[in-house]
Amino acid sequence: MIRRDIISTRRIIHPQVTVMESLEKNLAQNKYSFLPENLGVYFGDIGDHLQKIWDTLEDHKGIVEALSDTANWLTSHRIQEIMRVLTVFMSVLMVVEVIASMEGSNVLPQRLHNNGALFISLLGVQVAALLGTLYFFHRKRWI
Repeated sequence: MIRRDIISTRRIIHPQVTVMESLEKNLAQNKYSFLPENLGVYFGDIGDHLQKIWDTLEDHKGIVEALSDTANWLTSHRIQEIMRVLTVFMSVLMVVEVIASMEGSNVLPQRLHNNGALFISLLGVQVAALLGTLYFFHRKRWI
């Protein structure tokens, strides 16, 4: 909202600076016979004030743009952190899911006749893979 207000005010002030400078210059050269000559000083003062307002608006515009860039950077940084956490989480679960999908398929060799032993061995492999993945990410300082 502040950026919008600054832009609107700049849009109003910019043409007035040119008009006041033109009035001051033309009154000094006595081009306007319908205005007294001594008003040139007042138009000069108004022109100076408008120029100061314009400079202040330029400064405020720069500050608002810098703050906007900072806010955008912080938002982007937060999103990157969330994406990093989600990626690590999904990478950890992917290993467990691959092993679980192999358990769910019916193509495993029938070397184990006891279904409980197969379940426990696959669960052990899943836990070992999970711990290995977590250790790897911990060593890389990703978690």
